[in-house]
Amino acid sequence: MRWATHRVQVLQQQMTHMVIHKAIPRPNLCGDSSLPLVHAVLHVQVVGRKYVRLYHPRCTHLLYPHEAGMHANTSRVDLDAVDEQRFPGFAATPFSDVVLQPGDMLYMPPKHWHYVKSLSASFSVSFWWS
Repeated sequence: MRWATHRVQVLQQQMTHMVIHKAIPRPNLCGDSSLPLVHAVLHVQVVGRKYVRLYHPRCTHLLYPHEAGMHANTSRVDLDAVDEQRFPGFAATPFSDVVLQPGDMLYMPPKHWHYVKSLSASFSVSFWWS
């Protein structure tokens, strides 16, 4: 838990300048997602392990979001198989990442893009607030 708490402090220090980017988060039934968060989230890992990657809102253009429609708040980049021809700026996009273990908590700031992937059978709880 100490490491996760330290990581939250590091993320907060790295992500102090916020850019407004409106989006409505939607669940991803596959267990992976790459979406901007509208609210602040405290993500608590209960069972199993999850990989979490966060991108600052100022990097939105490098995440190549869909341009319109229902998926306008979703990145077109498949993080499991990045196509560098189609998304040339993505490889250099800065991010913060962590592997959450049971009992770890991670604060995800509002407006930040997140990618979450289960590394094992897992269960987590997220607390959302404005």
